[in-house]
Amino acid sequence: MTLNQFKTLTFSLFFAALIAQPMQASASTGKTMAEELSKEQAIGISSGAVIGAIFGGPPGAFLAAVLGDMIAKNMMVNEELDNVKSELLTTEQSYQQQLASLEQQKHQQLVEVKHQQQQVLIEQAQNFLMSLMFTTGSSDVAEQYQPQIIAMAALLKQNPEIIINLSGYTDAPGSKDENLNLAKERVESVKTLLLAQGVANRQIHGEAIGEVGSKGSENEVPNTFDRRVVMQLTATQTEVAKN
Repeated sequence: MTLNQFKTLTFSLFFAALIAQPMQASASTGKTMAEELSKEQAIGISSGAVIGAIFGGPPGAFLAAVLGDMIAKNMMVNEELDNVKSELLTTEQSYQQQLASLEQQKHQQLVEVKHQQQQVLIEQAQNFLMSLMFTTGSSDVAEQYQPQIIAMAALLKQNPEIIINLSGYTDAPGSKDENLNLAKERVESVKTLLLAQGVANRQIHGEAIGEVGSKGSENEVPNTFDRRVVMQLTATQTEVAKN
């Protein structure tokens, strides 16, 4: 090594030492990486100064030190960027977990509310009775009862755990067998209308009772309320077991 190269190397080492001293002082005061030169920055400057001094003399040492400083800062920025990305990813995962938990709670609350509404409806259905009146000897459902049939069908379709019992009656005039057959036809007429509205067949239970009251004289006026089909809502056995 020539004398000039030795002087240059000595200068560069002295220059690097001057740069490294603030780094040591910062470490002793506990300042953060963003406030002072990092270890990578000090290494970059020192290494750049030494290499620059060997190949370019004092000016080369200075330029290389600056270049090393830039490289070290870039490394520091990349490191901070990675830390920020990691924090963002962690935060996003936390928010997703919270959102999933809230959605699950909302679903559970909706299920509970629906169940409560069904329980109230079932309790009300147990006490529900409605009669459809018929003219003498007829099994045709009067037009005036169509809205009730449609509303009843909608209720049954929305609540498959509820069933409807149809009980058919007739007045006293006529033979017992004829009246029983007429009662069956009246029940079937109401059932057909419900099925046409989309009610499941398993939800409809029918029974023909036949004539009610006692047979009087031939001139006795039959009781209009005896010619009817009674509709009664009840819960299925499965639903009753749950309660």
